[in-house]
Amino acid sequence: MAKCSIAKGYIHCGFCGELPCASLQSAFDNPEHGDNGERLANLKAWANGGETYLELTGKGKEPEQD
Repeated sequence: MAKCSIAKGYIHCGFCGELPCASLQSAFDNPEHGDNGERLANLKAWANGGETYLELTGKGKEPEQD
C-alpha cells in the first residue's frame, strides 16, 4: 500500500480520492490481519489534520473495555 500512495505523491492513503481502494479494502477485510474499520477511520482523520488514533481491535473482535 505504501508504494501506491508514494507513487501518487501522497504521504499516506488517507489523502487518496479512491479511499478505500480495492487493495486497501482487501487488507482491511483480511480475517487474520484486518480490523473493524479503525484503520480507515484513522487514515481519514489524519488526512483531515486529526491526531487521534483508534486502537485496532482485529477483525470481528470488540474493543477491550477498561
